[in-house]
Amino acid sequence: MMTGLGRALITKLPQLSLQFLDITRLTTFDARFIVESFLKLKLAKSPEFSRSPMLWSTEPELSLQEDVLRIPRVIMDDERNDRLNSLRRTITKDVLLAETEVIVCPTEDSLCLQEKAAWLRRHSAPGHRDSSLCVKQSVSLPFCKGIGPVLCAGTMGLKDETVLAFAAYHCSRVVITDSNTFITSVPGPIPNAILVATTHHLVATRLHSRLCAISSRNDAILIYGATSDMIAVLRTKSSGLKLVFATSEEEEMAQGSIFIHKRASARSIRLLFPRGIRYVVDLSYATNDTIESRLVELYEQVTFSVDLAGVLDGSDLLRKAFSSASQSTASTFSIIPARDLPGLSPASLGYPTIVNWASTGSIPVTVQPINGGGLFSAEKTYLMVGLVSDLGRSICRWMIENGAKYIVLTSRSAIVDSLWLSEMEALGAVISVHKMDVSERKSVQTVCDIIKKTLPPIAGVCNY
Repeated sequence: MMTGLGRALITKLPQLSLQFLDITRLTTFDARFIVESFLKLKLAKSPEFSRSPMLWSTEPELSLQEDVLRIPRVIMDDERNDRLNSLRRTITKDVLLAETEVIVCPTEDSLCLQEKAAWLRRHSAPGHRDSSLCVKQSVSLPFCKGIGPVLCAGTMGLKDETVLAFAAYHCSRVVITDSNTFITSVPGPIPNAILVATTHHLVATRLHSRLCAISSRNDAILIYGATSDMIAVLRTKSSGLKLVFATSEEEEMAQGSIFIHKRASARSIRLLFPRGIRYVVDLSYATNDTIESRLVELYEQVTFSVDLAGVLDGSDLLRKAFSSASQSTASTFSIIPARDLPGLSPASLGYPTIVNWASTGSIPVTVQPINGGGLFSAEKTYLMVGLVSDLGRSICRWMIENGAKYIVLTSRSAIVDSLWLSEMEALGAVISVHKMDVSERKSVQTVCDIIKKTLPPIAGVCNY
């Protein structure tokens, strides 16, 4: 209690010279040590000493433990130290997949595993509990050049129900919400061949719908870079469409496909194909393919997405794709354990590579420095009580630069520099300033009622 009182006194009376010396029972000491401590405290406030270039002169609290003088405020914090030092060098640590959410992130020339930041984890709304899918396998979709979106298979719930779900990237855990994820229950466990085949049928179904909507009966469509398994599925679902298949990989060329040399010119490529081709669909997974750019120059490129947000029943579509895949499994795919991903090139994660997350041991993840990006929501309101000073405005600017949009500033005077308000509005923020006495319940309730009527729900309150 005395120590806490002393801390409060120092903040209110900065001219006060106050120091607490804690001595444990097992420590042997004499009066000389206490006298020396007092003299150091006395000399630290002398004019001669204050003029010396000392960064820190007086510690408010000291502790003598087993003949070693320690500073209680200095506590070893390995986690914070690692995050700070990760700004300068690569730091890794071992985590358990059963306890930690791990994501795959590409760097300039390799992949790395990262622990999802605790401050960015999604919290369930009051009265609603989001489900969590423990991922066992994940595979990129056939048309993706990067590492997402991906199809995941795993278990969820107390009964470990096997489900399929979409994720934005490869990860060990997916938070299932009503608004952003389509899932379907399937008999499990799911073989790797069936998981890859599900992506074939899913892409084929969406691509067929897209092509039927834009092409006529006389238009031929060139499908470039599809694997033999993907071609087989497209042929079964291509009723009413004229499809021509081509590839630049001679070793992986399917029967009936046209081979294009990687150094072929645009003119020679045109001569390879029959007339009437109007559209081209790129299903290759190479990121620096020159043939792709030449095909886009010759034909109109068709882009599509397997994002099920616009589908009336995305879960039903996923269920039908899995049912069709169970009757025609894929034969071409590779498997990479999650712990082997660090150091591999981003291209190694492309379709049809399956990431195996079913690991019972620990895996190494790269420690990341703290980044405020994504910490705040542009769809929520943040109430800043008494923060109209320079410090408060600096905090508000940082919040806006990291995702916040609606901010309410309150104080007894409610005087804020108009130039600063204009700068924040230029950044896209909506700033409201209100007079409020935080010690009066009626004043606080009045401001809260205004926020409820005119702004999004309050996500956080800061009082200074």
